[in-house]
Amino acid sequence: MRKTTIQISLDTPPTKGELAEIRARFTRSGQLASVAEYGLLLLMCVFTVAIITHTQGRNTATGILSVALMAVPYAFAKRFLRNAKHSAQRDVENLDYMEVNPNDLSNFMQRNDQARHYIQSVRESGRQLTLMEVKMLHLLARDQKGERHA
Repeated sequence: MRKTTIQISLDTPPTKGELAEIRARFTRSGQLASVAEYGLLLLMCVFTVAIITHTQGRNTATGILSVALMAVPYAFAKRFLRNAKHSAQRDVENLDYMEVNPNDLSNFMQRNDQARHYIQSVRESGRQLTLMEVKMLHLLARDQKGERHA
């Protein structure tokens, strides 16, 4: 799994098509993580059955130890895949369109010229703001006001 970074230019907001493409990439990433998680589970099951059938009652302690030793990397891999799946779901949710309170929009526009230009560009494109864009505008407004300290 690789991390996807989204860079938003304040001069030109992404179009509906570009947002749909990014959403599809995140969705595919989440689906791939789900498939890999089930594949990992299947692999662990096959490995466990192979050890059980191989030992067939003799040397049971070795079989149990082998399964226990495989459980550790399995747990790490499963946690990694589950985190990747949840991260992809969060990223898709960040691209959801949302209704923004007009008062918040006017606050963003009053505090920052870049925010004003960005919001006007989005309006001209005929789409709503995404959750990710609203978070970005909120941070811009805070930076302009001096609420954020480095």
